[in-house]
This record gives sequence, C-alpha cells and structure tokens, in this order.
Amino acid sequence: AEQNELAVLAEDGLSRLYPYGKQRKRRGGMWYTPVSGIWQSVWAERVPARYIRNVKLTPGAWTICAAVEMNGGKRAEGEFVLTHHSGEKRSIRFSGSLVYFSGRKFVLVAAAGYGAVFSLALLFVWPYLYKFSVYMGTSLLGTGSVGAGIYMFLNRLMIPTGLHHALNSVFWFDLAGISDLNNFWRGTGVYGQTGQYMTGFFPVMIFGMPGAALAMYQTAYSENRKMAGGLLMSAAVCSVLTGVTEPMEFSFMFLAPGLFFVHAFLTGISGFVCAALPFRVGFNFSAGLMDYFLSLNAPMAENPILLWPIGLVFGILYYSVFRFCILKFNLRTPGRETG
Repeated sequence: AEQNELAVLAEDGLSRLYPYGKQRKRRGGMWYTPVSGIWQSVWAERVPARYIRNVKLTPGAWTICAAVEMNGGKRAEGEFVLTHHSGEKRSIRFSGSLVYFSGRKFVLVAAAGYGAVFSLALLFVWPYLYKFSVYMGTSLLGTGSVGAGIYMFLNRLMIPTGLHHALNSVFWFDLAGISDLNNFWRGTGVYGQTGQYMTGFFPVMIFGMPGAALAMYQTAYSENRKMAGGLLMSAAVCSVLTGVTEPMEFSFMFLAPGLFFVHAFLTGISGFVCAALPFRVGFNFSAGLMDYFLSLNAPMAENPILLWPIGLVFGILYYSVFRFCILKFNLRTPGRETG
C-alpha cells in the first residue's frame, strides 16, 4: 500500500481569532510565555469532491438555524426543529421581504388571517347562534332553582366561545322580562327570588377558583411549580377580587377539557344550591369580593353572610375534586405539561 507522510505544524501567534489567556510574546510581571504545541484534536479524513467544511448552529426558542459552508466557499442556510416524544413541532420560514414573519411570528400573521375569515363568516352565522342561545335561556324560565343551576352550568360551558353573553342577556337584563341584575339593584324585583341568577357565581369565583388553583399548584411537577404558582396565584387573586375567571379557566380548559366540564358542572351545583336557599347577593360587574361588599346593603340582598359557609364548602369541594381528577387521570394542567 502506498504510504503518505502527514506533517502537522503548530503556531502560536496569539491571534485574536482564537482564545488565549495571559500569554504574551514577552513574558514578565503577570504575563506568561506563549504556549507551544497542539491544543485541539488533529485528524486526517477522506472526503468526497464536495464536502461540508463547517456547520454553525444557532439555537432559538423553538427552532435551530443551521448555516452550512461547503468547500469552494458555497454557503447554505436552513431551519429545522427538534422533536420530542409528545409530538412534532414544525416551523415555517419565508424568504426575501417576508423573512421577518418566519418561525413563531407566523402565528400572529396566521391568527390575523383566520380572524378576518371567521369574522366575515360570523356576519351570517351569528344571528342564528344568538337566537339559539336566547332560546335555551327562555326555555329555562319558570324552573326555579333547577333552572338557575342549568343556566350557570351552560354559562361556564359556553365561556370558550363567548356565547355566554347571549345567554346572560336573557336572565340579567330585560330581554325576556327577568332583568335579574337591574331589579336587584333597583329594588323592583321579588324579595327572595330576585338575584337567584347571580348568587351562585359568588361561591365559585371567591372560593372555588382558589381551591382549584391550589390543587393544580400542588399537583404540578416540582421543576415547574414556581412557574405554575405565579400563573395560578395571579389568576386566583383576579377571580377573588373582581370575579374575572377567564385567566384561570383558559389556563386549563384546552389542556384538560374534561376538567373544565367538571368546573362547569360544579358551578351549576352552586347555582342550584344558592337559588334553593334563602340567600341572595348580586353584582354590577361580576361575582368578586368588590361586588359582594357593594351588594350588602342592596334592597334585594338576603342573608349575604351565608356566602362564607357555602363558599368554604365549595372551596374544599373544588380543591378535592380537581386534585383527584388531575392525579387519577394524569391531566395536563399548568405545570404538568410534557416535553
């Protein structure tokens, strides 16, 4: 076999293109002499006529951009993503003037496009959806506490679509002659009855949501618990003070839709129980502590002190049911995401 001789030359020119420490060409004081010798691996490798000279990887949040340099000075760039056991993520990349909208920024562009299409479609579909929501609401009239519970169950169940506002207009305002909200504050309703379509939300929003947040925090994976705690605590405080539950609900409704159904069912139970008891409070905005204290002296308020024992029961119920469901069915609530 033919033998070849490989000569390896090592130079230490202290070039700024390569890392070096306190070496100097002339030693003295705190400076060292130049370091001689080979400081990186050296090998001989057979390559084809066209081969990759260098690869530079630039990591991103979801993707990795690879710049490949071929022999002869040719260079190519591309983008790929890593996959994990829970599925594959794909990335879209544009060229030219649209390159700014590549990767994750494409989500914003796509959302605007889809939003425009659905908005046009809703111009024709919405009247039918609204009429259907109103029909469901009016069909519950005269059913007492059972109807209040069904209404509150449907109210939570329709949160993802926003159609709960159409349902609310039946019971809270004068669309069907109930006007529960206005009559409660004006004192023009029936004492002991007016307010039944609002009262059941208070135990859920002031006590139930913090109980659910505590269950999700305690069942979060230890490495994600700090992140989950910040999200859930802020959402729970928002619900308790203002009665705005969407930050909490949207944190798990798409991760664990079954658990969101359980939440809607528990809200329906609260509506039924509160309407069946001699207990009435109301709100101008939503069922948080601020509206609760404002309603204490409302003319239609009845035994508002009952909120605290009823709310405590629902807080424990929410915590127990959420914790059981999360652990039993291994649900993907905040802090339990895989991947």
